[in-house]
Formats: sequence, C-alpha cells, structure tokens
Amino acid sequence: MEFYREFVKPDLDDIRANMATKSDLQAIRAEMATKSDLQAVERGVQAELQAIRREMVTWPVLIRFHEDVIRPAIDDVRSRLADLAELAKRHALFAHIDRLDRVLMCRTEVESRRG
Repeated sequence: MEFYREFVKPDLDDIRANMATKSDLQAIRAEMATKSDLQAVERGVQAELQAIRREMVTWPVLIRFHEDVIRPAIDDVRSRLADLAELAKRHALFAHIDRLDRVLMCRTEVESRRG
C-alpha cells in the first residue's frame, strides 16, 4: 500500500488532473461538424466542381476557337506579309529603273558633250 501511495497514486492524480472533463468533451462535441454539415459542404464542393467542368474548354471548343479566331488572324498576317513582299519587289524594281535612268542620263550627257 505504501508503494501505491508513494508512486502510483501521484501519477494517477497527475493523469486525472490533465484529463478532459465531461464538460470539456461536451464543448468539443458541440463545436464539431455534424454528418449533415459535412454532407452539405460536400454537396457545395460537388456543385462548384460541376460548374467548373461546364466552363472548362473542350477540344471542340478549342478547334472552333482556332478556326474562328486564330486561323483568320494567321491568314491576315500572311496576306499582309505577301503585300509587303510585293511592295518590296516594286521598290526594288523602281530602284533598278532609277539606276538605269541615271546611267542613261549620264550616257546622254557624255554623248552631248562629245557631239
């Protein structure tokens, strides 16, 4: 009995002092979510996921976007590049004609000085 009083009882008293009381457990239980609360949260999450899935882009939507928006933009850029290439050719042609005119003018000046 003496061993119990000296060693076991103080340890048990410490354990009892640190244990939650019934009122503590009831307070914790009152704060806990109920099964219906958790189910309501789950339904809300499922509804949000469905809304997100409805808004997600699918392959047909991407293909339609590419054909309606991207491809016309690409065609427009190609058309403008072709126009720029045509302008560059014309510019080169006119530059060549200008050089020929200068050569011909120089030649006529030289011939007029001789003659």
